[in-house]
Parts: sequence; structure tokens; C-alpha cells
Amino acid sequence: MIRNLDCIRGVDAEERRAASATTCGLGSALCWVVAATTGFGQELLFEVNGDVDARFGSVIAAAGDVDADGYPDLLVGIPLAPKGTIVPGNARVFSGKDGSILYSKYGSSDGEHFGWAVAGGFDMNGDGYADFLVGAPYAPFGSVRRALLYSGQDCSILWSADGDDSQDGFGYSVANCGDVNQDGAIDWVVGAPGALNNGIRVGSIRVFSGLDGSALYTVYGSETNSSFGNPVSGAGDVDADGYDDFIAGSPYSSNSRPQGGRAQVYSGQTGALILDEKGDLKDQLFLGWSVSALGDLDLDGFDDILVGTLQYDADNCPSSEGFAWAYSGQTGGALYQYQGDAADDVFGISVHGCGDVNRDGSPDFIIGAPQSNNTGGIGGCGGGPGYARLYSGRTGIALYTLMGRELSDNFGIAVSDLGDVNLDGFPDIAVGANLTYDSGGKFGSVYVFGGNDLYLNASPRNPTAGDALTLSTREGPTGNLVALFLLDVNGTPTSTLLGYGSFDSGLGFDVSGTVPLGLSNYEFTFKSFAIGASGKIVDSALEVVAIQ
Repeated sequence: MIRNLDCIRGVDAEERRAASATTCGLGSALCWVVAATTGFGQELLFEVNGDVDARFGSVIAAAGDVDADGYPDLLVGIPLAPKGTIVPGNARVFSGKDGSILYSKYGSSDGEHFGWAVAGGFDMNGDGYADFLVGAPYAPFGSVRRALLYSGQDCSILWSADGDDSQDGFGYSVANCGDVNQDGAIDWVVGAPGALNNGIRVGSIRVFSGLDGSALYTVYGSETNSSFGNPVSGAGDVDADGYDDFIAGSPYSSNSRPQGGRAQVYSGQTGALILDEKGDLKDQLFLGWSVSALGDLDLDGFDDILVGTLQYDADNCPSSEGFAWAYSGQTGGALYQYQGDAADDVFGISVHGCGDVNRDGSPDFIIGAPQSNNTGGIGGCGGGPGYARLYSGRTGIALYTLMGRELSDNFGIAVSDLGDVNLDGFPDIAVGANLTYDSGGKFGSVYVFGGNDLYLNASPRNPTAGDALTLSTREGPTGNLVALFLLDVNGTPTSTLLGYGSFDSGLGFDVSGTVPLGLSNYEFTFKSFAIGASGKIVDSALEVVAIQ
């Protein structure tokens, strides 16, 4: 198996024998230059950019195959997009094949925030083109509908609905919730976090049939001003009864502690409450700010859920690291829990299940941390460009950390699955950064990244001389061979084996060291190869670093 790796990358036997998991034969100057990207190391498939000051990238979703070309597409909501002299908001569908705009649909009135929420993956009229849903929660009540479903074939309106009063915020959140009534059509849920019930603003969620658009359930919150229904999501089949369920967050709920938050799962079969997660930890606020289906992480037959907080203070810094939990659908207990790296990360402001991105048999997930206080470096009480961290559903360990490019990008403000946009057999993911900028202003971006068998990830980012570094390859079968190669130095190709060994019991392989003093202004490209579970050779995406 080692010879096969050598043949593929042209590494001779002497180089291989000289290498190990913790040493390499490049001399002291290059031996420990193993670091991650200054931009994006994980494979960037394409990026799309928005309009100045419209906060493009704040709202993203999988659109499904809108143009029926065999490639799943990307849906972006731009609630502050202008049109002429008004600011109605906008929703755009981008081709998963080439990133081109398939549709650009504007709201009809000033300030309606059309595109505040978006969802896709429907086919209400059964024509083979995926339809998409847009929320406009501030549209004039009674004259403009606040949730609208558009045809993927021609962008005509297939369905629309309004809330119950002008202040209920109907359309503030929308989501695909699967087939809750087992009629063969994909249904959707719409949140109205200010909805009245018996004269009290407790919020509501309403589930609509994908077959005929009729209302299947209306569920009201139980607390005043808890923002029940902000957000909503499909939950998968949490109670394993064969019907898809749905989830609502109440980030301002004070059921367990003041504004501790809450996330509740409801049965698709009956509409009854089947899971209730409450924010009751010290220093935790706003549990349920983000929610998502996960699939069955622990393979117990019950689908699990992912819930994020907006704030989790664990030190004396003025703001928050953030927190996120993966909860068991069977027991409601925490399967995994995660905290942001530093103050002001607001880790967990966005969460999403993203399918089995590394094809190991378990669904994976991604959590965003836009680092909202972008006044300092990463770590401490400052911010950064933002990051989005991809986690293994099988083990809970971090597979890869995607980083924004510049301070104040707000990279990670939104995350989503997309499906397999490049048809390579791996689910792909999207990350929004609503404050990317150039000399013309802040325009916002959405980046689409490919899935992979292996993930090569380094810490810290952007190293300088004297920094301690670790390059980690995740995940591979325990005991299987893994090898790390240097493929390029400052634009000059090479095929040099830096180290090899086997995956440990944690399914990882690490190489650690220190950047030599005096080393600067070098750019290196790395790649890992391994023997996968099937016995075939698998590889990571390229990892590029510029030593400062």
C-alpha cells in the first residue's frame, strides 16, 4: 500500500524510509512548515457576491434543483436589497452548476424585508422543477402576502399566505419540514414570533401542506415575548414513528432562567410536543437562536437535532463565545456540546446538518461563528474574520475549520447544506459572509465548499516564525495508513513525503512542530492521502499557507 502512494506522487523509497509521523527529510528550514490556509484550504467550488450594503449572505438555503439540470442550486435572501428608490428586499437563486443567477425576485413594497427567510426543495406542482419559499415579515398586512412559494420552472407564484395581524411577524422564518403527513409531498413551516393567542403575543408556527397549500397545524408558544417561531426547521423523524417532525426555537424564553431560551420539537403525525430543550445553564442565553435537523448521529433509529445559542459567557470578556448542542432525538440528552474559541465569536448563531460530507456512514454538521466584535485578533476579547466549523457526526470531532478572509467579513453568519453541487458523490456546504468588502463598499458573499473523504486542517492559522503548529488529518479508519505530502513551494511543484503513519483510535493523524526562526514569505501547499475504509486510496483537499 505504501508503494501505491509512492507511485502516485513520485516519492522514492529512500524518502519514504526517512520519513515518520513526526519527522521529515526536508531539512530544518521546512521540516515543520505545516499550516493551514490564509484564505480557503478546503475546496472552494464557487462564490457569489451581492450588492453594496444589502447584507448579502445573511440568509442562505439549499434550493433543490430549480432548473432541473441535475445540479442542486443555491438560494440567497437579501432583505435589504434596494430597487430604484425603495428597499423591498430580494431573493436570488444561483445555479449549482456554474454559480450564475437563475432567478432574481424582488418584493413589491418598501421595507417589507422580502428575503428575510428562504427555503427550498419543494415541488408543489409536480413538474420536476424545485420550487422555493420566501418570507417577507414586514410587508403591509392585508395587501401583500408575507410568505410566498415560487415555481422553479417559471418563477410564478404557486402559493402565498399572510399571518393573523400586522405585528405577528409571519414569514420571519420559513423552512422545509419534510413530509409531515405522509402524503408524498414536501411540506413547509412558517414562523410568526409575534403572533397573538388569546390577546397575548406568544408567537406561533404554522405547517402547510406541500400537496395543496392548506394549513395542517398551528402551534402557539406558551410564553409572552419569547420569540417562539424564530427560528423554525424540519427535524427529521425524531420519534421514529415514520412521520417527519418540525422544530421551533424560542430564544427569549425564560422558562428555566431569564432569557435562557428554548427549542421544541413537534410531531408531524399529531402536532404534539415530543421534545423540549431548555436553556438552563449559568451564563447561557438565547438557546434556540438557531435550530436544525441532523439525521441519526448515533444510529439508534431516532433522528437528532442541533441547537445553537447566541451567547455563552465563560470568562470576563464583555461579550460571548457562543455554544451549540447536538441533542438525541430518543432521550433529549446532549450527544455533543461545543463552545466558541474566544469571546465575541457568537459561535452557534448559525447551525445546520449537512449530510454525510465524508461518506463514513454518519451525517455531519456545521456551526458558524462570525466573530461579531471585529476589533481585534482571533482570541482574547476581540473578533476576527469569522469561521465555520465542520464536525463529524460519527465522533463529534472537528473535521475542518473554514475561515473568513478579512477582519469584519462576518464569515459564518449563515451556514447551510446544499446537496452535491459538483456531482462528485459528496454533499457540499455553503457559508455566508455578509460584510465582505472592497473599495466600493460592503457587498457580502456566499461561498460553496466541496465535501471530501479526508480533511487536512492546521492550527493556528497564518503562522509566523516561532509559532507552534499542528497539522491534523481527519477522519480515517484506526490503523489504516495515512501520508502527508508537500506538493508546492512558492509556485514550484514538488512531490515530497513529509510524514506517514496510521490513524489513531480517535481516527486522526497529527504532525506537530514549530515554524523555524527566520522563515517568512513562503507559501506551501499540502495534501494528505490515506487508505480508506473500502481499501481504496482517498485524499484531502489542498491546504495552502503563507508564512508571514
